[in-house]
Amino acid sequence: MENEEDKTNFLITNNIFKKDYENQKLNDSNLKFFNWKKSMQKIYGENAILFKCIKDNIYFFASYEECMKHPVYKSICPKCHVEICYYCSRNLKDKYYNENGTCCLRRKIKCMFNQECYRYINPINEEDDINSFKTAFTLFIIPVISLLTIIAQIQGILYYKLYIKNGKNKQIVMYYEHLKYYSIIELINMGLGIILVIPLFIIHIYFILFILLISLPFNFIPLKYILGLHYATINLLVIFCCCY
Repeated sequence: MENEEDKTNFLITNNIFKKDYENQKLNDSNLKFFNWKKSMQKIYGENAILFKCIKDNIYFFASYEECMKHPVYKSICPKCHVEICYYCSRNLKDKYYNENGTCCLRRKIKCMFNQECYRYINPINEEDDINSFKTAFTLFIIPVISLLTIIAQIQGILYYKLYIKNGKNKQIVMYYEHLKYYSIIELINMGLGIILVIPLFIIHIYFILFILLISLPFNFIPLKYILGLHYATINLLVIFCCCY
């Protein structure tokens, strides 16, 4: 037991690197950093991932396997013990039902294709995911609602549901909270979404039929992938109430 505790303390103590000065470059030409990186790769593997904690102004490594666990591309800072994003180095809680990656666009895209799209293929909480699957399938199978859902998701993923730093008070807020006339912009976007539905209506029906057909021989995996990617975190009331 003591040996295990000593090993844990050794990993926590040694898995911290701090710059000697602010503009110091961290690359293999920096001998101190190079030696530290090599020692950490022996512990965490050659594909270990380097994180930065903004709060403590330190760098630390995590194994690739840890980064690919739920939630992906986050790791615990060994000093302040909070979850840090690999891309933006922020410590922000994920919002909006069971979505992840709202801290920055790069992590959002990674979460979409490395985690969220597998929620029905390899569920984490089977009971919740079964209930969510019923709603997601309902949204997918109704042509107009199905297309509006995709449009709403794209707007949220790439724009409204991402965090930004407010210029006035430096607080981290959702982008839609930063907009002065969000309600008006939301109504305009709803109108544009409805306009897009008209020319894309027939094409989207073909898309729905295509996904259903190719899913039959593959245990519905293509369908589950699409539902997890675009339909799992939107509810019916949200779509009917102007795609919020």
